[in-house]
Amino acid sequence: MYPYAIYLPLVPVALTFIRQENILNSQRFDQVGVWIYPEFNTSYLTTMTVGNLFHFLVILLLMYALKRSERSEHERVLRMLIWTAVAVLIWDIIFGYIQLRGIMPPYAYMYGGLVWAVALVVAMNRLDFLASYAKRYGTLYNLNPSAILLLDDTGCIESANPAARTLFHTVRVVNERFVDLLPEKKRQEWCEHYSQHFHAQKKFLEFETKIQTKSGKNVMSSSMGTSSISIKKYTA
Repeated sequence: MYPYAIYLPLVPVALTFIRQENILNSQRFDQVGVWIYPEFNTSYLTTMTVGNLFHFLVILLLMYALKRSERSEHERVLRMLIWTAVAVLIWDIIFGYIQLRGIMPPYAYMYGGLVWAVALVVAMNRLDFLASYAKRYGTLYNLNPSAILLLDDTGCIESANPAARTLFHTVRVVNERFVDLLPEKKRQEWCEHYSQHFHAQKKFLEFETKIQTKSGKNVMSSSMGTSSISIKKYTA
């Protein structure tokens, strides 16, 4: 069905050109002061109802996207869009079915589209910023010449940048225990030091130890932050 369903709203437009009559809106108008208002007939009310149903479908899709979202930043953007869409739908219902002749201009419901357009621009700017931020982080992480390991709260390696994989001469460093790479006499000390600083959300500084790669080379490990390890080559 996709993407043909996207073009379904064009069918009435095509019929309008073929039949040379407006089947989407009223063809009779009344003038009140400087404003010219359409007559509420079957064509007008049908078009308004179908448009509101599509609007309600958009809200449901946004709620579904919010339910599946796993990032708080995306959730905030989606909530903003949902509340804006609900407000615009209420505006459309009030000013689309009720004519306040002489008080509001004709087709007052269309002004809700301007609010929705502004909300979409804000959402796209925020999402583009988030994407750019993640992309910049990924570039710095992958191209960093220093080996970087990301550890979880138990000290297991969650991620390693290409420099770390090159340094360890293996791509199977992920999911390994970092403590297994340390000398036995340093393991207990490192575990206590790491656990204390990780749960306290303190910077993990002033701890250096030799570790050995699978190729037998010694490197110097310098710990930084609460969940990252930066490794540099060590020369005795």
